[in-house]
Amino acid sequence: MADILPVVEGIPSHIISGNGAQYYDDKGNLLLSCYMDKNVCIKISRIMQKAGLSHMIYTTSKTITPMPVEEVRSAFIKRNIVTAGGDYDEDYQHMMKDYKPFREMTHVDDLESYLKDKDVIKIEGFEIGHDIIDEVKSQLLNYSNICVSSSFFNNIEVTDINATKGKILHQAIDLLHIQSHEVLILGDGLNDLTLFEQFENTVAVENAVAEIKQQAKFIVSSCENDGVAEAIEKYVLGEEL
Repeated sequence: MADILPVVEGIPSHIISGNGAQYYDDKGNLLLSCYMDKNVCIKISRIMQKAGLSHMIYTTSKTITPMPVEEVRSAFIKRNIVTAGGDYDEDYQHMMKDYKPFREMTHVDDLESYLKDKDVIKIEGFEIGHDIIDEVKSQLLNYSNICVSSSFFNNIEVTDINATKGKILHQAIDLLHIQSHEVLILGDGLNDLTLFEQFENTVAVENAVAEIKQQAKFIVSSCENDGVAEAIEKYVLGEEL
């Protein structure tokens, strides 16, 4: 959750993180969690490493990787440039400054020993293209207790089967005594798909992937053109639903 806090600084916010693995209230209290089986996590990490897929494991302590850290950081930046554009050096410095999992990523050889007293939020793998991603996804079909999603075509995100944004948001609004029709969904990536499938009032930004735009009730400008602000002004403050 630490990487989200700079974005909402000064704004009391309830936060769902880790693709639905954690829910925090506006005071920072962890109210709901759904973590991965550690043995399954280690097996998936080995599959990714054998396939040559750079990846990092988000734990409740820090982000770790069994691969060389700089190699993983480089793959992460290159993947971002393919999907969003940008300059390698500028993006690298930006990530080191503002994205804590990137900055504090740590190499761990013995995952089993390290994870004994940690919980696993998710595993994320990434590459420039999608060939290795597709290969790993096909191998993960053998696991029934995980959820496999992607923000974009060249990454893969693995959580517990019950850790999805849609499921945990339903649990969160139950705690808050909010009805589903009172919720506005904004999204752009495939890891938002369960939200768009399970909630009525959905908004996709113009730069969202095609599957999200097809599911959306409304489409607003891209993130770069203040699409999120547009959605809030129209469908929250303007009440145009």
